[in-house]
Amino acid sequence: MQKRNWGRIVNISSIGGIYPNPHLTVSHALSAAINNLTRSLALSVAPEGILVNAIGVGAVATDNWAQNMLPNVRLRRPELAEKTDEEVMALLGKEKTPVGRFGLPEDIAAITAFLLSQRNQFVTGQTIEASGGANRFM
Repeated sequence: MQKRNWGRIVNISSIGGIYPNPHLTVSHALSAAINNLTRSLALSVAPEGILVNAIGVGAVATDNWAQNMLPNVRLRRPELAEKTDEEVMALLGKEKTPVGRFGLPEDIAAITAFLLSQRNQFVTGQTIEASGGANRFM
């Protein structure tokens, strides 16, 4: 990238790095570190035409979310125990996100594609919140 005087880097973190949840301390501390690394690296390589950003991902409907987060949600909210994964995610999306739904992998892919493209000529050192407007991690 330095030889070409052009490059794009996108790191993936969590909105927990911005709005930490005390139940996910280690994960969210690591996300905050990714965000700070992104900013520091961006400042050091911007003069060389390299733009570095991060995406702070909120709740996205993935198998990983279903396998790792839903069991904890069901423990804290026993009234959801009998609902399907899809029903729980739909309910949580309506309750916890201003846009009323969980994100989709395609939502994150679209942001990533822009940040990595030649169309991005000016955004660097940022953590883009991709959380549907949620200001905390569920």
